[in-house]
Amino acid sequence: MTPYVEPSRREGASPQPALAPRVTLENVSKDFHSHQGKLHVLDSVSLQIGAGEFFCLLGPSGCGKSTLFNIIAGLERPDSGQVLVDGRPVTGPGPDRVVVFQDGALFPWLTVRGNVEFGLAMRGLPRAAIRERAMAVLDLVRLSRFADACIHELSGGMRQRVSIARALALEPRILLMDEPFAALDAQTRNVMQEELQRIWAQTGQTVIFVTHNVAEAIRLGDRVAVLSFRPGQLKREVSIPNPRPRLSDDPRLLEIRTFILRDLRADVHAAVEEELADE
Repeated sequence: MTPYVEPSRREGASPQPALAPRVTLENVSKDFHSHQGKLHVLDSVSLQIGAGEFFCLLGPSGCGKSTLFNIIAGLERPDSGQVLVDGRPVTGPGPDRVVVFQDGALFPWLTVRGNVEFGLAMRGLPRAAIRERAMAVLDLVRLSRFADACIHELSGGMRQRVSIARALALEPRILLMDEPFAALDAQTRNVMQEELQRIWAQTGQTVIFVTHNVAEAIRLGDRVAVLSFRPGQLKREVSIPNPRPRLSDDPRLLEIRTFILRDLRADVHAAVEEELADE
């Protein structure tokens, strides 16, 4: 197989259009301290994410991608370096960034619509405006007919669509998604990847998506940031030029997938060895 060459370096390739940076990471480093000593998790990570870009953070267990995600979200602070959103330093959580977690974090005592309306009500919006916006995003994720359903009546994929609707209702500048499909079965995960591509195409939302699944990253992302095993460093950024919507079995993605898997082989091996050593 011909070695994969990133699109920007291919002969005759047209340059990627420049996007205004929505998120800028400047030399972000992070350590954790425990009874076993200092753990160097992130080491001088720098990158930019454009407005309206679908950006994936990819790496093996222990590479620091979730820590980096939390720093962007404002849930943790870096030990050095900084994160900027639209040129302003991130000092904590903010309404410009909304997180969709792996477990959905829905309120089981509220209906589907109640979950979507909750954050809007906390912002003090008029009741009519809350209802209108909630129904609009439920229609976007194709759940409007389940507006009055209880959360326990929904499938796993439907619950994640409620989580996405709740986040989009708040109209954030950045949608942060932390392995949101990891707990779903393969068939549901495939459908949700299709749905997320459709929703992103309709909204133009800036998305930062964390995953350890290479196939998922290259199916969804405009660019993929590949992080090395601990301490997490930016190993490379890979642009995905393939047109959308992308299918899970698209043969045009195979070359990129093979390239990234080979690139990560040593890092995955190191992560597994560390896990086995701890047993």
